[in-house]
Amino acid sequence: MSGLDGAKKLITSMIEDKVITGRKMDQVAIILFGTEDTKNHLTEDGQYEHICEFSDISQPTLDLLREFKAVKTSTDVQADLLDALIVSLDMITTYCKKLKYIKRIILFTDGESDVNKEDVETIQEQFISQEITLTIVGVGFEGLESNVKQEGISKRKAENHKFLSEFVAGASGTLLTLQEALDESNAFRVKKVKPTTTYRGTLDLGDPIQHPDTAINIPVHMYPRTKEAKPPGAKKWSVLAESAAMEPSTSQGAVSRTHEVTLSRTYKLKPTEDEAGDINGIADLEGEQDIAQEDLEKAYSYGRTLVPIRKVDEEVLKLRTHKGLSILGFVKSDTLPRDYFIGETSVVCPNPNDFKSGRALSAFARSLDETGRYALVRYCRVEDAPPKLGVLIPYFEPDLDLLEYVELPFSEDIRRHTFSSLDKVVTTSGKVLTEHKLLPTNDMLDMMDEYIDGMDLDKAVTDDDGLNKLSGPCRDAVEYLKSEDAFNPGILRIHQAIKARALDPSVPIPPVDERLASQMKPLPNLLVANKDLIDRMKKTWEVKKVPSKSKGDGKRAYGAMASGVNHTGPGVDLESLLHRPAEGGVKREGENDDVDMDVRKLLGNKVTKVSTVDPVADFMAMVENRDEDLVTPAVEQMCRVITELVTVSFGDAFYDKALSCLVALRETCALENESDAFNAFLPELRATCVSQQGGRRSDFWDRVMEKRITLISADEAVDSSVSLAEAERFLQGEEAPSASSAPIEQDEDIVDTDDLLQNLE
Repeated sequence: MSGLDGAKKLITSMIEDKVITGRKMDQVAIILFGTEDTKNHLTEDGQYEHICEFSDISQPTLDLLREFKAVKTSTDVQADLLDALIVSLDMITTYCKKLKYIKRIILFTDGESDVNKEDVETIQEQFISQEITLTIVGVGFEGLESNVKQEGISKRKAENHKFLSEFVAGASGTLLTLQEALDESNAFRVKKVKPTTTYRGTLDLGDPIQHPDTAINIPVHMYPRTKEAKPPGAKKWSVLAESAAMEPSTSQGAVSRTHEVTLSRTYKLKPTEDEAGDINGIADLEGEQDIAQEDLEKAYSYGRTLVPIRKVDEEVLKLRTHKGLSILGFVKSDTLPRDYFIGETSVVCPNPNDFKSGRALSAFARSLDETGRYALVRYCRVEDAPPKLGVLIPYFEPDLDLLEYVELPFSEDIRRHTFSSLDKVVTTSGKVLTEHKLLPTNDMLDMMDEYIDGMDLDKAVTDDDGLNKLSGPCRDAVEYLKSEDAFNPGILRIHQAIKARALDPSVPIPPVDERLASQMKPLPNLLVANKDLIDRMKKTWEVKKVPSKSKGDGKRAYGAMASGVNHTGPGVDLESLLHRPAEGGVKREGENDDVDMDVRKLLGNKVTKVSTVDPVADFMAMVENRDEDLVTPAVEQMCRVITELVTVSFGDAFYDKALSCLVALRETCALENESDAFNAFLPELRATCVSQQGGRRSDFWDRVMEKRITLISADEAVDSSVSLAEAERFLQGEEAPSASSAPIEQDEDIVDTDDLLQNLE
């Protein structure tokens, strides 16, 4: 690629950035000098020759890019670059007049043409007085800054380089080489956004309506500080119109079609199955009736029923709010969980035209900082907008005291998930284990601490090249991948594809930029430095590659595996699937130790019932179901199963199973806000064991007392209304306090005979 072709590529890239942003105030003009013809508004009497105004000052378009791409560079015709600067200056001055614009001229030259150096000072003064920024990009100027004679550099180019260096210094401009300009153009940039207020009003401390004399009102403005950047939106494109445009027209009255697509929507009233005809067993719905959009109302789901709400009712039921930013109270900064910060961050600053508001906001921010507190606020952006709960955090910059607004969740927005403990294991009997195969050892914890320190990005790269090649620490190491240096690969990738296809729809999409690909991977120097540690961690944790799941692992492979047919691997018999040892309980030699399958998974059945075969597993499967909420049905069914196991047990055959079910039920009810259900069931179970059937099951209740299984107190679950003292008295045999929930209904015929017979085998 020649130097002039590189300059052409750079100009194309600069215009592409302006086309894709689409700002109306971005105006561009292209002036070519060194052309065979002359076409500019200053040409007369043989002056300003070989200078062509390729485009007027206007918003750049894709057509301009395509026309400029077709321009062929030539070195046969020479033109004075100062004449080209004069034409550019006059064009900008005439267009902008006295209006406030950011004006800039970028000149590309190879420095091989003669330059008339008359009136140089006048041109420099024009750049300064008109506040026009000048940048000159020299093609082939690399190495000329050293003032050492370069091989292959003409005397004229060297002289022009010296002249241009002095010229840009007098015009407060910049002289760059083509490579420096290309590096600057290829650098990732963030789209500049004009600050726009999202709220203009007052920060209220107190009620300005009820107590205007004591309330404090600080005029403030709010600006977005962090806001998610969106990729460019896409519109519908008609492929049919595209193919029709390529075909020759066959009729004189053919209508030219555009690629734009309009959306139309129709609403139809669907008839009932009784009203619709029936043709060959298929409902005929041709009797659908068109409905106008203004005849539609909203209907909300209430269970399986739709409840219509008229527009008039919606206006009456709408929550009426007033615009404002009101302080509700104050919270300690260390008591607010970091995961409660949701949404985007805004900065609250004083009214720029009110000095008193700036002083008041500064005092308020410093008071929050000194006391270590945040302000809890209610925020309504406009009238009748849904109120938001937020917090104001003091934020300081040099000579600037501000507040940051962060939205907080309401109770409905919080997801109260329950996770297993990472530092202990609790058995079904309630025993706490501190040493277990699922718990990390001290050596594992030490290695993980060392790994985190070794992969720390705080001082991971050098400050000059951005990527430290050394495996050890560097003297000038700086932080890697700061937020302001980490760019969204998805957005930049879309921009890259649009630019490529805009000029030539047939070109392939270019590969991902290496700079984007590298920021999505760990730093190579950190991986090298921690290789030995990673190997030790793999060995300690016994990390193994999990084989990919084959297509035959689903429920359709069940029959083949049970019969020993080799579709997905070695044959598996039904005994192995059921985890039952063959031949009198002795494991056969050569059995596959890695077989760990669940028949229910093979069959693809979802657990919706707690059986008496493995009630704890069924119960936990229903509780952990993520597709639908089965916690309450699982609790009710588990209560019934426990009663079944106790009442039909032959002697104490089922007592251990019933006891483990009771422990699992209590733990789950405490975690899943089902404490009232458990507290209502336990007294009924005691009555069943002690009072009913002549007290034949009192021996089971003695086991319950030995395990100290009692009511769930308020200290264990927030939804419980039973105190710790009441739970302790229940263990002593006193009556339980009345529970708020209704007792679990017991069916008369609740015994699953098949399940119980399997247990008796």
